[in-house]
Amino acid sequence: MKTILYGLAMCGGQSSRMGRDKSLITYYSIPQRYHVYDWMKAYCDTCFISCNKDQSKNMSADYNSLVDRDEYEKIGPMAALLTAHYHFGQASFLVVGCDYPFVTSRDIENLCKSRDNQYDAVCLFTKETGFEEPLLAIYESTCFPRMIEHFIKGDYSLRYVLQKVSTNRVPPNSQRSIMSIDTQEELGRVNTNQDK
Repeated sequence: MKTILYGLAMCGGQSSRMGRDKSLITYYSIPQRYHVYDWMKAYCDTCFISCNKDQSKNMSADYNSLVDRDEYEKIGPMAALLTAHYHFGQASFLVVGCDYPFVTSRDIENLCKSRDNQYDAVCLFTKETGFEEPLLAIYESTCFPRMIEHFIKGDYSLRYVLQKVSTNRVPPNSQRSIMSIDTQEELGRVNTNQDK
């Protein structure tokens, strides 16, 4: 039986390569962290913006947010999931990174349809990249014991967790769907004129 699904708009990184907070970049009329949150509501029981302490200071009160717990500071995106699991231990989590402006509704629908009790996670994946996309994924409640083990060992890679648990790998709608915008140069080349 599938557990309750909560959405996490992931924006907690340092954005060091971009030089500014990637979650505040506007692709679709409002800052991306709010856009992702609003968009995910159609697929989740409730949503949160996952953020660090600095980002929480200027977060709109109209949106639910989850601030990374102190013990998970500076370990990357795993901090968001472990924080969410701490607060909502029985839930599963759909995560969408704010630096993926081209992921489509079809991609998220395919992730949701691909949930199955035999899997601990579902993620976008293509043979072209050879990589799981850990910030375009669903982490079922069953994967968290393994994730906690990795945290204790000092292994903070979500991609590595996806490789170690039972993961259903789903092809994206297109290669564009999994294009992450991480630098000013990449931002200057983007054209987001598409329907979500």
